[in-house]
Amino acid sequence: MNELEQYLTQLGQAHGFTLEHLEANRQGRIHAEQVSRSKGRGGPITAIVFTVLSAVGGSVGAFLYYDDARKPLARLDRNALVGILGATVLVTLFFLAIAVSSVRARKRRVAAFEAGRVEVLSGPVVKKGVQGRGGNPGAFHLHFGDRRFWVLRQTWELVTHGATYRAYVVNDQLLSLEPVAR
Repeated sequence: MNELEQYLTQLGQAHGFTLEHLEANRQGRIHAEQVSRSKGRGGPITAIVFTVLSAVGGSVGAFLYYDDARKPLARLDRNALVGILGATVLVTLFFLAIAVSSVRARKRRVAAFEAGRVEVLSGPVVKKGVQGRGGNPGAFHLHFGDRRFWVLRQTWELVTHGATYRAYVVNDQLLSLEPVAR
């Protein structure tokens, strides 16, 4: 294995692609394993769970408050109950909007991966990163012109700032990348 293949193997391990994936991307295709990874359901499910929890939690809280209050309700108790219910509606609507947005984004991502069109970007890479505080890993991203891709720290450390790379992208998701020889 030559130096370039070793580097690409390391870069692939850090970013989550293999030499086989890279070869498919070079040919303008998305490898089947890359398509299967694009179907993540974590975001939509999490948003839906938070939506349900906020609606149920707020309703139960309002019921418990009402059940604990003296009857007939005093004006202050009515106002508190209306406040609890109003906050419940607002928080539930907030999480519902996130859930709908997440489901739509997932549908677009899955459709883009199933269409199988790989976009190729080529040019010098600008590395930018923000160190986290208190053991936080921070945020690391690579810029190809005006396009920005979030990457793990290991990928960020392996890429050479200012060097020319070719990036293979689908739906603004960086599938794989490789240095371009000058």
